Amino acid sequence: MVLLFSCEENREDKIHVKKNTPKALQNSDELYVSSFESRGKENLVSDLYQELMEKNSELRKLEESRNEFNERHQNYLYRFDEYDSKSQQYYRDANSYVNAINDSILRKKIEHLLTRNEEKYKHIISKHTGLQNDLSKLSSTIEDRLIVLKVLLTLEQIEKYEKDNLPDRKEPASLIRKGGKVSSKLDSLTPKY
Repeated sequence: MVLLFSCEENREDKIHVKKNTPKALQNSDELYVSSFESRGKENLVSDLYQELMEKNSELRKLEESRNEFNERHQNYLYRFDEYDSKSQQYYRDANSYVNAINDSILRKKIEHLLTRNEEKYKHIISKHTGLQNDLSKLSSTIEDRLIVLKVLLTLEQIEKYEKDNLPDRKEPASLIRKGGKVSSKLDSLTPKY
């Protein structure tokens, strides 16, 4: 990994970005990372979208609504799972008790009673299970649509950045000429072999 640090204010290799360029697309003034390195753990789409949200009250309200939905959805799932786990545990424990009954006729009668009650319980919660599936599908749809929104809104920003901030071609052309001179000088100074 190659890191170049600079305290200089006027570096020639610093890319100058135009005004109105989102902060997420601006270069750091203190640290220059080799082009072989990625931006690290930053997520440019998220960073750009965050900046858009800060400027757009409609996006902020959307995010608040989505967060509220997700929180309430998770709370409901937690409460239901807690409720359901108690019933499941009860039927497991009750069946363990019933298995300890020595009288086989009495044991079968109680097993049958427990099975009927458990089936009745499963029928009662089936409506909740269906609603849970609907909520999960809706949650997934919301997340998919949020991804689409983030990508499409930030795509506009990166396209504008690419258009407005494309480095001039003069520099690489100049570097090619300079590199050619260095290469020629190396050839002239290298002993024949």
